[in-house]
Amino acid sequence: MPRLFIALHLPESVKKGLLRLKMTIPTARWSDESQFHLTLRFLGDVEASKVGKIESALSDIHAMPFDMSLKGVGCFPENIKKPTRVLWAGLSAPKALYDLQKLVELAMIGAGFGEQDKPFNPHITLARLKTDNPLSQVEFFLKTHAGYATDTFRINEFMLVESQLHRQGAKYSDVKKFALG
Repeated sequence: MPRLFIALHLPESVKKGLLRLKMTIPTARWSDESQFHLTLRFLGDVEASKVGKIESALSDIHAMPFDMSLKGVGCFPENIKKPTRVLWAGLSAPKALYDLQKLVELAMIGAGFGEQDKPFNPHITLARLKTDNPLSQVEFFLKTHAGYATDTFRINEFMLVESQLHRQGAKYSDVKKFALG
């Protein structure tokens, strides 16, 4: 069964900039350039027979291209007094991004997937941590990169992506592209 999600890819220049945010933080497993994306909807393990229905539903989405940029960094959970699980880059997200995500969500509900269990919280995962304690290095990372921002870039398409889990982390491959406009 393929493990699928719907995402936006980032320009190479933005991905290279994200790599420069990397710092030494105990237990942090940093994303590599090929893993940077913005998830619109995670589907999980899907029966191969349902992939065509997903593609058909996504093909029916009509939305215009839009511009956005990355801005700021943060962590999950947001309380730095608790052990951090994820470091992320935030977005200066236009309404068009939320509109596209809502169309994707409705298409997937129509294709037989339930509603997302969490509200859409757009971010780019930078690192995952496995620690039972809050780390001072996380606070330093957040303060050091608080002003992080990219130039504006254009989003012209979204993707259905397959995620294959490996020891070294997930490897992603595009299943199908869907043009905006």
